[in-house]
Amino acid sequence: MFRKLKRYCHLYRRYVSQDIKRLLEYQLDFFVLFIASFLMQITGLVTIWGIFTQIQEINGWGYWEIVMVYSLMYFSIGFGEVFFEGPWQINGLYHSGKLDYIFVKPIPVLFQIFSSKIGLNGIGNIITAITVFIIAAVHCSDSISLVNILLFLILFTTALPIKGAIILASNCITFWTKAPGNAFGNLIHNVGEYTKYPITIYPKAIRFIVTLVVPYGFVSFFPASLMLDKELGAKLMWFAPVVMLVCIYLSFKLFNRGLKLYESVGN
Repeated sequence: MFRKLKRYCHLYRRYVSQDIKRLLEYQLDFFVLFIASFLMQITGLVTIWGIFTQIQEINGWGYWEIVMVYSLMYFSIGFGEVFFEGPWQINGLYHSGKLDYIFVKPIPVLFQIFSSKIGLNGIGNIITAITVFIIAAVHCSDSISLVNILLFLILFTTALPIKGAIILASNCITFWTKAPGNAFGNLIHNVGEYTKYPITIYPKAIRFIVTLVVPYGFVSFFPASLMLDKELGAKLMWFAPVVMLVCIYLSFKLFNRGLKLYESVGN
């Protein structure tokens, strides 16, 4: 088992190093994307600040508490861009016939897809999000305990696989629609926009969707609620490991079912 794990780690490093070399050939593009990621987050924060110049809180959430939710969502976006960029290539691999090359290699197909591409632009989102999160946590220190910090760190590790599973599942639709482009994947990705802010400000239908249908709430809102000792987050965040396992299982099941529908371009 450890030998196999070591082999996959070695293979992953090789895949990633090749992609990094390719990306570094266009250093200006990387720098522009890094700056764009930073400016996008700052623009969102300025918008939130503008709202709070007129009001004191939104449904029991103060400015820095909402900033914490916002930063967690952007951290997950950055993490997804770096480590879960591969599944976004499924549509392109499908229509270009490059899936055929992946099939003939003696390496699991899903491993190859996840290793096929990384998005270095996500590093900008990660760095900015961590910085903003720390600043927000300092301003909310009166609401944060050491126990909640430890629980947050433990349970937040389940949030990132949830993000990856959602990305994989939403891009698997290509095997059924056979349509060019990632319209459905982008639609599901945009659902996450709702969880940049406390989901308690939305109608019940939206809260249901981001909690149980497309559970992005477990990526940002519930971890922040747990950290800030909000009652709803403290209750529901304990379901995060279960949600993670269900999401991973369903996404793998969907992917394997989709592979059976794939027809080689040679056919």
